[in-house]
Amino acid sequence: MTKDFYRQLDPVEERIVPPENAIVVSSEAREANVNEKEAKQGVLSQRVMRFIGENELVDGISVRDPDYLKRFFNERRKQFSTKWDKVTRKVDNVVGRYYAREQNFTSTIASLHTDPNERLIPGFSSILVAFMTGSVLTRRKTWLLRATMPIILGSCCFAYAMPTTFRNTMYLIHDLEMNTFPRFVERQDHVWKEIKRFSTASVQCYYDARKWLNKDVEKTGDSIKDWTGINVK
Repeated sequence: MTKDFYRQLDPVEERIVPPENAIVVSSEAREANVNEKEAKQGVLSQRVMRFIGENELVDGISVRDPDYLKRFFNERRKQFSTKWDKVTRKVDNVVGRYYAREQNFTSTIASLHTDPNERLIPGFSSILVAFMTGSVLTRRKTWLLRATMPIILGSCCFAYAMPTTFRNTMYLIHDLEMNTFPRFVERQDHVWKEIKRFSTASVQCYYDARKWLNKDVEKTGDSIKDWTGINVK
């Protein structure tokens, strides 16, 4: 007859709870152990005792915990804890670098668009149209024109449609180039300064020449008027 594990339990009959009038003699935790003399007499060998561990009572429950098992699980737990700490530190470092880069990127993008009067969607739409126009116009030209003309037209449209954002973007690109290629940027800045100096000098020469020409033309007109009496101004 099989035992019914789903039956209604009677704690007294199942010997879980002692009877009401019974006398229960408490025992020490060591009494279940087998001493060396009993082990030599053949009750249990010392090897088996070392394998199963000493008996102890924990909250009324007989427990055996061999020392080698405690040392083994203690070492495994320490190793796992050490590796877990290393993994969590690495994950924290990666996540921290990611959040730092994300914050830097978002703050950089936010610092580019500082003029609220510049509308982004119409501006970028115009830049895209200018870029595609340059690509269409140079589709049968040389590779140099196909590569540069869309960028030139798009940049010109960018500078015209959103001048403040374009200026901030140029400053950002200059800073990135300075951090990556410092020597190249120094030469580039030197060339740009020379171009600006030459441009300023050319404009000044133009105004000086124009002023000199106006004076000469005025003097010539006055001379003709004095000699002939005809006003040619």
